[in-house]
Amino acid sequence: MNRYKVYGLKDHAKSAYFEMMNGWSWIKSADASKCIACGVCEEKCPQKLPIINQLAETHATLAPAAS
Repeated sequence: MNRYKVYGLKDHAKSAYFEMMNGWSWIKSADASKCIACGVCEEKCPQKLPIINQLAETHATLAPAAS
């Protein structure tokens, strides 16, 4: 998502996310839609980031069906 938000590289970010979703990347298990919103990550996050919302936004923005 940083590639898109920080650098404006939406097509590149979508391609990289697609590769991660399909296991073609060195980054494994990167499909943000698999988040079950349990909140464990947010409890542990020292920056108190809204991780659940950010994962949902990432998938909605970068998944293949997203425009």
